[in-house]
Order: sequence, then structure tokens, then C-alpha cells
Amino acid sequence: MDGKKTIALDPKVYQKLLAIKKGGEQVEDVVARLVEAHATGVESARWHVPCKVIVLGPPASGKSMLVKFFFENKDPKLILADFLIPTKETEEITYDWLDLKVSVVDVGHDDFEPVIKGQQPEPFSGACEIIYVFDIGTWSAQKTLIVSDIDALLATRAQRAPDAGITCLVHKKDTAEGEAGDNIVTEFKALLKGIKGASTIHVEATSLLARYAMETFRAFRNVLLRHSSLLRQALLPGYTRT
Repeated sequence: MDGKKTIALDPKVYQKLLAIKKGGEQVEDVVARLVEAHATGVESARWHVPCKVIVLGPPASGKSMLVKFFFENKDPKLILADFLIPTKETEEITYDWLDLKVSVVDVGHDDFEPVIKGQQPEPFSGACEIIYVFDIGTWSAQKTLIVSDIDALLATRAQRAPDAGITCLVHKKDTAEGEAGDNIVTEFKALLKGIKGASTIHVEATSLLARYAMETFRAFRNVLLRHSSLLRQALLPGYTRT
């Protein structure tokens, strides 16, 4: 099912941007310009830059919840309290986020295997970024499958969207905190080194619990950074992708 959803440039988004890097008038000036431009309906080449993002992962990995948190600015407490039925069908929703018009393709679990193996090429057409999400709690039992997914995804990316970036989100980090969670992320990164072409993959650990909300917001922000000139203005000078 395809749909379209538009979000306004919510002040809460700017507060998150300010929290990421404080102490400079530059950030506040950029935020003020963004608010004014959107409020007055200013249209220019800087706005509505198309950016297609594919979000996929094993069933119940939490990817749809992450999309709601970042792109719809939903309260993570409400998202976690509201039981979401796993996405069966692939959905494409368009969001206005800063200067980008982001088409998010949320791959349903019925389509996951054929999409990641390149048997359904449509989602990759024009893709700028690919986000693969897996539940950290499934790592021990499914690490072989997860690594196989990444291998297949790299092969499909090379054929269908060679310029797209790939980010892996090790999600629900709150269920494996401390050394246990760190060890899983370290092991995953080590296994990626053995996969040809995986050196450019970015890995982030995420959770929707309040104490991790900023880290999770930052992980998605990093995905969009190279596509949003306004976001780069807010974070530069001296910003390097983490």
C-alpha cells in the first residue's frame, strides 16, 4: 500500500538539532531561518530535495516504530505503548523533513526476502540510502542469517542502487545493555569486515527508550546528513560523521 504523509517543520525537531550541538549562534540562526522560510511558504531549489530511503529488516525488528519516531516526531513512550502489527506489505510514505522530501520505503516482511535478494527491484529505483534494522536480542540465534542478509543486500545494492549508502541499526539496545550489548555490536562489526564491500557500512545501536532517544535521533540524522544542505549548515563547521 502506498501513502503520502507530510509533517510540518516541528519546533521539537529544531530543539533536537540544537541539543546535538549547542553553544553557537550559527545553529540558532539556521533554525530561525528554517522556521521563517517554512512559515512564509518560501519555495526555492533548496527545498524539497528528493531523497529515497529504504528501511528493511527481519520481522518484528522495530523498523516501523523507528520511522514513526524520527519522521513523524512521535513520542517514543506512546510508540512503545501502542502495539504495532508487523508490516506485511511494503509501504512508501513521503515526508517533508527540513529541506528534503524523503520517500521512506518500509519493506513489509512478506516482501523482505525477495527485496533484499534483488528479486523485486522497484524499491531500489532511485534509492539514496538503505537502512537495515535487526533486533539485538535475536543476534545469538540469527547472526548467520543477519550476516547473510547483509551479503545479499550488498549484492543487490551493487546492481540496483550502487550510489546508495547503507546503515545498519542494531535496535532495542536496552534489552542487552552494558558489556553484553557492546560485545554484540563489536562482533557484528568484526563480521562485517569479512564481507566484501561492507567497509562503507555505518553501524549504530538504537533504542526507543527515553534515555537513548537522542542517540537514536542522531543515528537517523546521520543517514540524511549528506543529502540535506540545511542540516549540514546547522552542524558545520567541523562536523564529521560518527
